[in-house]
Amino acid sequence: MNSIRKTLLIVLLPLLLLAVGLAGWQTYRKAVSEFNDLLDDGLKQVALTLRDAGAGTVTPPSFRNSRIQSNGSDDSDDVEILAQIWLVDGGLVWSSAQDAEVPLARKAGKSKFEANGQRWRIYRLDADDGRIIQVAQDQREREKAIWKSLKRSAMPLLSLIPAVILLCLGVTWWGLRPLRRLAYALYARGPDSLQAFPVDRVPAEVQPLVAAMNVLMLRLQEALSFQRQLTANAAHELRTPLAALRLQLDVVELTADAADRHAAIAELRQGVARATRLVQQLLDMARSDAGMASSFGRLGLADVIRDVVQQLQPQAQARGIVLQSDLESVQVSGDADSLSMLLSNLIDNALRYAPAASTVQIVLKTENDRPVLRVIDEGPGIHPQERERVFERFYRTPGTPGLGSGIGLSIVRDIAVRHRADITIGAGPTGGACIALEFPK
Repeated sequence: MNSIRKTLLIVLLPLLLLAVGLAGWQTYRKAVSEFNDLLDDGLKQVALTLRDAGAGTVTPPSFRNSRIQSNGSDDSDDVEILAQIWLVDGGLVWSSAQDAEVPLARKAGKSKFEANGQRWRIYRLDADDGRIIQVAQDQREREKAIWKSLKRSAMPLLSLIPAVILLCLGVTWWGLRPLRRLAYALYARGPDSLQAFPVDRVPAEVQPLVAAMNVLMLRLQEALSFQRQLTANAAHELRTPLAALRLQLDVVELTADAADRHAAIAELRQGVARATRLVQQLLDMARSDAGMASSFGRLGLADVIRDVVQQLQPQAQARGIVLQSDLESVQVSGDADSLSMLLSNLIDNALRYAPAASTVQIVLKTENDRPVLRVIDEGPGIHPQERERVFERFYRTPGTPGLGSGIGLSIVRDIAVRHRADITIGAGPTGGACIALEFPK
């Protein structure tokens, strides 16, 4: 499981340790340079002391091996030095250590020299009386003393690393408190508690998350509200045909006359057909809400129309209605099943409101480089003030004949929106409804 805290620690701790390491390295280099300068000054002071003590003589009156402290606090860090006296016109005349072989430096002042695998730090002083005083120090011993002193100074700083790690852990835990509070607030809410979270009470970094959650809460509220409305409307719409079916069954049971029984059975069949259509439309609406049109591709819209027209021919022939098609071969981007559902509801709506022995026209043309589908009937038409409301679910225009459910055109509108098609309602040549869908290029 991914963890923000773990990710922050994985990123921050190495960066912090790297920064500490770089700072420590720079501090170490600077400290070594300062220690060397301090010890070089010590060599110079020893040389000056030897010059003044032995003025007028070749060798100093007395000298014991001197030690220079690297930090001035602990004798264990002292570094032993080697002192020599040379003559300008001669060789080495005196040395504090006879077994040490350190040649004369080429120039006065500080210098470095390596001989027989041993490195020396040298200071040469030319006296006015012809003597050359040279003081040397083993570079390896000096480095050991410096490292020991630095290590002792750095130990308190190194001991702070665990404290820094604990501090990072605490800071990340403290910084993620708003997320934990938000999680606790979500856990504490009930199924119907979909109110928005206050955005002003959370840090700026968490506000986008809270804002997105509030949008989700609003969508859930709308979905639940729609679900409740759908359930209530579906129950109301189903109750009417089911009550009619029950009444017609009673008529069949109580009617002794064969002709009346036959008529009641015919009404019963029509009632079953109406209930079946209502259930099918409810299923279509549920599929439309679920966004079934997810596999879009280029397809021939005329082929889809022909299939739907063929399926609805028995319904049209039963009322003597002619389904007249005028189709161009055009391609659209869409889902075949969803477009078939759209066309089925659109043409079925036209068949239900068209008078018997009339014509329903299905026209597919290309206009301004865009495919345009029109379904035109010869029914009563739709009043201009009602042309927007008919797309609402379960809405039926007052005074409209027939037993429609008010679902078909809402399904048509929802599928058209997902296909980015513009849908409009106008009047046909005979005053009936003309519903047009204009698909994108």
